[in-house]
Amino acid sequence: MNPGLRLKEDIGMDSLGIFELCAGLEERYGVSVEPFLHSQITVGELETIVRKALLPDSSSQLRQLDIRLFSIATFP
Repeated sequence: MNPGLRLKEDIGMDSLGIFELCAGLEERYGVSVEPFLHSQITVGELETIVRKALLPDSSSQLRQLDIRLFSIATFP
Protein backbone atom coordinates (compact mmCIF):
# COMPACT_ATOMS: atom_id res chain seq x y z
CA MET A 1 0.00 0.00 0.00
CA ASN A 2 1.24 3.47 -0.82
CA PRO A 3 2.22 5.22 2.44
CA GLY A 4 1.20 8.57 0.95
CA LEU A 5 -2.47 7.62 0.68
CA ARG A 6 -4.77 9.62 2.95
CA LEU A 7 -7.31 7.54 4.85
CA LYS A 8 -10.34 9.67 4.04
CA GLU A 9 -9.58 11.41 0.78
CA ASP A 10 -7.65 8.72 -1.12
CA ILE A 11 -8.84 5.47 0.42
CA GLY A 12 -12.37 6.69 1.07
CA MET A 13 -12.73 5.71 4.70
CA ASP A 14 -15.75 7.29 6.35
CA SER A 15 -16.08 8.19 10.02
CA LEU A 16 -17.31 4.69 10.91
CA GLY A 17 -14.32 3.14 9.13
CA ILE A 18 -11.96 5.46 11.00
CA PHE A 19 -13.65 4.57 14.30
CA GLU A 20 -13.35 0.84 13.55
CA LEU A 21 -9.68 1.27 12.63
CA CYS A 22 -9.00 3.11 15.91
CA ALA A 23 -10.86 0.49 17.95
CA GLY A 24 -9.09 -2.36 16.16
CA LEU A 25 -5.62 -0.90 16.68
CA GLU A 26 -6.35 -0.24 20.33
CA GLU A 27 -7.78 -3.71 20.91
CA ARG A 28 -5.13 -5.62 18.97
CA TYR A 29 -2.00 -3.62 19.78
CA GLY A 30 -2.96 -1.46 22.77
CA VAL A 31 -2.23 1.65 20.72
CA SER A 32 -4.55 4.63 20.89
CA VAL A 33 -4.33 6.51 17.58
CA GLU A 34 -7.53 8.54 17.81
CA PRO A 35 -5.82 11.77 18.96
CA PHE A 36 -3.62 11.63 15.84
CA LEU A 37 -6.34 11.02 13.27
CA HIS A 38 -7.33 13.97 11.18
CA SER A 39 -8.66 14.33 7.67
CA GLN A 40 -5.22 14.49 6.05
CA ILE A 41 -3.44 11.64 7.89
CA THR A 42 -1.71 9.19 5.59
CA VAL A 43 -1.17 5.46 5.86
CA GLY A 44 2.55 6.15 6.37
CA GLU A 45 1.93 8.59 9.22
CA LEU A 46 -0.40 6.12 10.91
CA GLU A 47 2.16 3.36 10.51
CA THR A 48 4.85 5.56 12.09
CA ILE A 49 2.63 6.29 15.10
CA VAL A 50 1.95 2.58 15.62
CA ARG A 51 5.60 1.60 15.10
CA LYS A 52 6.77 4.09 17.73
CA ALA A 53 4.15 2.86 20.17
CA LEU A 54 5.11 -0.80 19.68
CA LEU A 55 8.89 -0.50 19.88
CA PRO A 56 10.95 -2.52 20.61
CA ASP A 57 8.73 -5.55 19.92
CA SER A 58 7.22 -4.42 16.64
CA SER A 59 8.40 -6.64 13.80
CA SER A 60 5.88 -9.51 13.94
CA GLN A 61 2.97 -7.33 15.00
CA LEU A 62 3.62 -4.84 12.21
CA ARG A 63 3.52 -7.53 9.54
CA GLN A 64 0.01 -8.29 10.76
CA LEU A 65 -0.78 -4.56 10.83
CA ASP A 66 0.32 -4.16 7.21
CA ILE A 67 -2.04 -6.97 6.18
CA ARG A 68 -4.95 -5.47 8.13
CA LEU A 69 -4.42 -1.97 6.70
CA PHE A 70 -4.28 -3.41 3.20
CA SER A 71 -7.52 -5.32 3.69
CA ILE A 72 -9.29 -2.26 5.14
CA ALA A 73 -8.17 -0.10 2.23
CA THR A 74 -9.01 -2.70 -0.38
CA PHE A 75 -12.37 -3.78 0.96
CA PRO A 76 -14.07 -0.78 2.62
